[in-house]
Amino acid sequence: MLYQAFLTHNQKPITKWLHYFPVYERHFNRFINQSIVFWEIGVAKGGSLQMWKRYFGPLAKIIGIDIRPECKNHEEDQITVCVGDSKDTAFLQKIIDAYGYPDIILDDGSHLMSDVCAAFNFLYDKVTKNGVYMVEDMHTSYWEKFEGGLKKEGTFIELCKSLADHMNARYNGLPRLFAETTFSMSFYDSMVVFEKSRMLDENIKAIKMPGNEPGFAQGLYDKVVFYGCGQYLRELLKIKDLYVTPDEIWDVNAENINKNNISFLCDIPLVKPDFCAANKEKIAVFITVADEAARRTIKKTLNDCGFFNIFNI
Repeated sequence: MLYQAFLTHNQKPITKWLHYFPVYERHFNRFINQSIVFWEIGVAKGGSLQMWKRYFGPLAKIIGIDIRPECKNHEEDQITVCVGDSKDTAFLQKIIDAYGYPDIILDDGSHLMSDVCAAFNFLYDKVTKNGVYMVEDMHTSYWEKFEGGLKKEGTFIELCKSLADHMNARYNGLPRLFAETTFSMSFYDSMVVFEKSRMLDENIKAIKMPGNEPGFAQGLYDKVVFYGCGQYLRELLKIKDLYVTPDEIWDVNAENINKNNISFLCDIPLVKPDFCAANKEKIAVFITVADEAARRTIKKTLNDCGFFNIFNI
């Protein structure tokens, strides 16, 4: 536990808000004992670099970045301190060239809005595809001393608000670059955390089936059919948790189902020759019939016709 490492630390001084530790654990825990490159912008008195070394384990490379030359004195095994300005993109690129792309960046530097935004704008795309970019002490976004102010243009918090729109670019027409590489944005007291990941195919939609039915991903099939009867089918389509959209809906006569009469199957498109000529492996059929015996009859008939992607709702 990182908090335990903090409490038992007896080397160089560390200054951290206590409510930061659960956030660190939530976003950094998966990197423990992994071969990672960790950056901390802002070295202070060197204690946090030692804490990160202890937390992430012997495979981690810890990079401290600070504008003060005396911070080089905090170097030790696994810890390298690079002296320069976090706004200087050429300086930052040299670090990347020397040590590889960072898996985690923690910005705890000057907290000046121009510094924080400049570093983020250059470095975010450089973080590895499943990495984390965390900025702390963002209460400074509201303080004039740090170029901040409530709803003031140019603060990092305002930048993050705009990025929330970019997270949803597939729905609003904004450029998709940020959305295509970002899994989540998390806001905490004085902290913002970005977790990177590739964007999932927007055509793949998940549905949780009632009971023990398997999950279903729309987009894996060329056609999705809801196959049922009357009121039950209409009520089903109102369920908010049903995140699959049918391409076709066939409302079967309830009387035929109640009589267990399978002759009606010959009169619907599903078993007609022109439909059967399609690639049946690319057709998913959802049986939306309440009666268990009727479902079994329908499923057997569809199986006999060569359809096997059949789901009960």
